[in-house]
Amino acid sequence: MKRKTAFFAIAALGLTIFCSCSFAQVDCDSAKDCFQKGKSAKDSTVKIGYLSRAIEIDESGDCGSGNIGSAYYERGFAHADSHGYEMAINDFTKYLELNPNDVMGYYQRGNAYHYFKTYESAIRDFNIAIEMNPKWVKTIYFCRGDSYLEKGEYEKAIADYTKAIDLSPDFSYLYNQRGRAFFSMKNHDKAIEDYTKSISLVPTYIVAYFNRGYVYIEKEEYDMAIEDYTKIIELKPDAYDSYINRGYAYFKKGEYDTALENYNMALEINPEYPLVYINLGDVYQKKNNLDTSIKNYNKAIELDDQSVDVYKSRGAAYYIQGNYDMALKDYKKYLDLNPTASDKDNILNKIKELEKK
Repeated sequence: MKRKTAFFAIAALGLTIFCSCSFAQVDCDSAKDCFQKGKSAKDSTVKIGYLSRAIEIDESGDCGSGNIGSAYYERGFAHADSHGYEMAINDFTKYLELNPNDVMGYYQRGNAYHYFKTYESAIRDFNIAIEMNPKWVKTIYFCRGDSYLEKGEYEKAIADYTKAIDLSPDFSYLYNQRGRAFFSMKNHDKAIEDYTKSISLVPTYIVAYFNRGYVYIEKEEYDMAIEDYTKIIELKPDAYDSYINRGYAYFKKGEYDTALENYNMALEINPEYPLVYINLGDVYQKKNNLDTSIKNYNKAIELDDQSVDVYKSRGAAYYIQGNYDMALKDYKKYLDLNPTASDKDNILNKIKELEKK
């Protein structure tokens, strides 16, 4: 079922660097000038260029700006802003070599490790920061909680979010995150309770509505899910993933035409999203329009040929159609891509049946 609804995602890495300071012969004031211009620059790429030149001057002679540690720190921020998390980690590490007792260095490097998806290293840095300066715990608890959450250590994540909530009971984000942890532990009622609290604090918090709607789908409370996704669409009319999830709720209710309306709205916003075509295929299969169902599955595969469940769905459509060779091919492809599928035995039985035809 999870493939039928959409999740939010976090984007990855990318960085371009150039130096804006002149590479002509410079004196000591030029290094200071580069540092100050880099620190005040708004554009991350420009900032990186100035600060890189300041660091180069500092490291090449004995008349530097005197701000080399700060330059590494500021450049680390700029790399992080540009999603260059590995380079940010390198810069914060250099900064900590020069300033080993600065709690902010560990905190910022921990954040960079988190976004670089090296969660164990992030947790280690957050632990050091807490030990060094307990007054930072309010902020660090929820950062460490996020790393525990992404690492799959849900009980530890819940413990950190709960501590952070005790210190900041009006911070909506914390309830949303703890709700995610509860959901991952299949404690749906607790998850809904936290998402609802998050929404009560910030009534326009789209992520909390989205997550609560997803829990309602898991609980088969489709009308409640529809309410949440409708609210998101009111707040953000181009939220195509909310049209998909609302369409899926209507699909599960057996309201296939309304599901189609929602999926087609999603397509108008994002025609390159494979999940919409899979869901369209499922609706048309239910309506016994097998040619159109298969056409949509084909489009989903064209956009993403590693999308696992689409092969099972298309195989089912071919089977109903009586195209047993194509059904057999799709069921085998499904197991090739997902050899530990929970329905493996059922699919193997279908394959054996088809091989006899």
